Amino acid sequence: MANPFTKKSIDFDVYERANPEAAIDWGKQAKTISDAFQGVADERAKKKAAIEQSFNEQQAKLNELGEYDNPTAQEIVMNAGQDGAQKLMDVKNLVKRGILKPSEATMFQQNQLNGFNLLKKNMGSFDKTFQEYTKRLQDGTGAPGEEWLAKQLEGFASLNGKSVQTDPLTGKVSMLSLDENGKPIDGESMSLQRLTLLMKQKIDNFDVGEAVVGIKDEVGTITTSLVNSKYGPNAVITEEERSRLETEFFTSEKGKTFLEQKAQSLIASPFDQQSMMMNAKLATENGTQYQVGSQEDYDEWMAANDNDEKNNPFLVMEFDKDNQYKPRFNEFQNEKAMDYAKAQITGSLDYKKTQQVKGLAQKQQDTPATAGRKKEQQTNFGYLQSINKVLDGDQPVSTLVNETLPIVKQGARGVRNITPEGSVLNDAADDWLRRNYNSD
Repeated sequence: MANPFTKKSIDFDVYERANPEAAIDWGKQAKTISDAFQGVADERAKKKAAIEQSFNEQQAKLNELGEYDNPTAQEIVMNAGQDGAQKLMDVKNLVKRGILKPSEATMFQQNQLNGFNLLKKNMGSFDKTFQEYTKRLQDGTGAPGEEWLAKQLEGFASLNGKSVQTDPLTGKVSMLSLDENGKPIDGESMSLQRLTLLMKQKIDNFDVGEAVVGIKDEVGTITTSLVNSKYGPNAVITEEERSRLETEFFTSEKGKTFLEQKAQSLIASPFDQQSMMMNAKLATENGTQYQVGSQEDYDEWMAANDNDEKNNPFLVMEFDKDNQYKPRFNEFQNEKAMDYAKAQITGSLDYKKTQQVKGLAQKQQDTPATAGRKKEQQTNFGYLQSINKVLDGDQPVSTLVNETLPIVKQGARGVRNITPEGSVLNDAADDWLRRNYNSD
C-alpha cells in the first residue's frame, strides 16, 4: 500500500515562466494616479478662478451705477447697487463652501445682471416717461386708466417706504414696498420686468360721442326705410312722426336686438368701457362715483362694507397674462355701463329736424271734424273780404248792403269770430253791426 504522506514529484519545466515585461510597474501607476488627482485639482482650481473672475466682473458692473438727472432715481440705483453687491458676496461664499452649486450661482448672477440692466434703463427714462404721461392726460389723449398707471409709477418712484433689492436665492431684482419694520408688504412689490411694462403701457381715451355718430347714421337709415315703406319715397314727415317711428323701432324685438348689439360694441374693449364710465362720472346705486383702483382696493372696500358688491366703486386694474394692466368689472358695473351706452345711442337721435325724402309733402286724409273746420275757415275768409271792401270804401256801402246785406252781416260776424279780440278789424266789425243793426 502506497504511503499517502509521500511528497509528490512536480516537474516545473511544464509551466511557462512569467514575462518580466508584463510585470506591474507600481511606480509608474502611482505617478499616473497622482497626475490624475492633480488634474482634478487643477480643473477645480481653474473653475474656481473662473467663478472668482465672474463674481469680480459682476461686482464691477454693479458699481457702474450711471448718472441720472432725477436725484430720486440716482439714490434708488445707488442703494440697489449696494444691496446687490452684498447679496452677490453671500452667494460667492456659499459656492466656496460647497453649499451652492456653481451652476446655481451662474443663474443667480444672470438674473441679477438682467435686473440691474432694466433698473438703470428705467431710471434713465423715468423723467421722460412722466412728461409723456402728463402731456397725454392734459390734452385728453390719455385715459383715466392711464392716469392710474402714472400714479402707480409715481408711488414706486418715491423713496418713502420703497427699496430695490436682489432676491438672495434667485438673484431677481424687485422694487419693494416696506412696512415700518422694513419688511416687504405683500401685494405691493413689483418686479423690474413689470415696472418696465408699466412705464411703456399707454391707454388711449375713449370718445363715446364720436363712436355713437356711426350708430346714429345707421338708425337714420333704418328710420328712412320705415318712412318709405309707410308713406312712400316722396314723403316729408314731422319731427313728432319721426320720433314715433324711432320709438316703435326700438320697442320692437328687432330694435331691441339692434340696440343691444350696438351698445355692446361701445363697451367691447374693457379700456373703452372704463374710460366711458369714468368720463361720464357714473355712480353706483348709492350715488358713489366710480374710480379706478387695484384688486386690494376692491377687496378692502368689500370687507369694510359687508360685501356689498353692487355699490363697490372700484373699477379694478389687474396685471393679466398678456403682461399688461387691464380693467375688470363686476356684473353691476357692467350693467351700469350697458345702460349708459344704450342711453347714449337713443339720446343721440335728433328729433328736432324733419326728415325730408326727395320731394313733396304727403297730404293727410281729412276727418269729418277737420273737413268742417276747413269749410268754416273758407267761408269766414269770404266774409272777411266782403267786410274789407265796405271798410275800405271801394264800393258805396248802401249798394253793397242792399245787394249783399245777408252776406255782409254774416261776414261781420265772421270777422268777429276769426280775428283776435281787440284787433282793428274786430273793432270795425262791432261798430258797423251796432250802427246798422243795433246788434252785436
